[in-house]
Amino acid sequence: MGQDSKANYRSLDPTEQRNLKILMQKTRERLNLSDRKIQGCSSFLARRSFDAFELEKNNGHGWQVKAQASDGDKERVLNRSKSLLGVLGWLAENRLYRRSKATLKMKVDDRLFESREAAVPPDTLYLALQPVKPINDDVFEFDAQWTKLMVLLTGHTPSQGFTRVEFLGINSWGELYEDEMSLDTGRPMAHRYRDIAEKINQYEGDRPQLLFYQLASRRDPDAVYQIKQWLCDRFMIAGPGIPKKKRPLLDKL
Repeated sequence: MGQDSKANYRSLDPTEQRNLKILMQKTRERLNLSDRKIQGCSSFLARRSFDAFELEKNNGHGWQVKAQASDGDKERVLNRSKSLLGVLGWLAENRLYRRSKATLKMKVDDRLFESREAAVPPDTLYLALQPVKPINDDVFEFDAQWTKLMVLLTGHTPSQGFTRVEFLGINSWGELYEDEMSLDTGRPMAHRYRDIAEKINQYEGDRPQLLFYQLASRRDPDAVYQIKQWLCDRFMIAGPGIPKKKRPLLDKL
């Protein structure tokens, strides 16, 4: 903002200053074309209705989401991404999946796990992301802050353990950002858990809600515990109102 613009801004009354700031922040959000940010779909696609969605691996090179339209049109691929959370975040960003009218399935040999031994459907992850968009414009008075961070441990093999991690972050402006990291399989799992904790720590300045999931043939009961232990011991990160030394124990319940 130039000097003349700043002077004009200061000459406005408080209500007009607030409205102008909200407008400028919303414009920033709309024009943000970062590679990591999940973008909106076309207006044509947003107006369509779908009965079923299927998440599947794209010939070993990432993931894709296929959909069956309600008008009987043939099934087609709507979006591709390097990660499962990328295509899931794309559905959440564009609100194409209407839970009361459509189904969401995942075509893969591995299963999704949360904090218990029983596998969960992909709808559980989608629901955990909600709400994505802010209910009013008040949030644009302030800079965007991380509100949720979904962490998915994946690429598991019996001999190497988890080899990849996917991240999906949501901020207070309703923007979704995907990220991923490959884990060094030449290092012990304890060191890999530390690397994951260090990555999570990059988001922790805003204290987002952490959502942990695993995509594997069977759940590793110690993985999330170990990551939280690193977060507590190395970065002094614990949940509000919960003593640091007791925080990781919640994942064992």
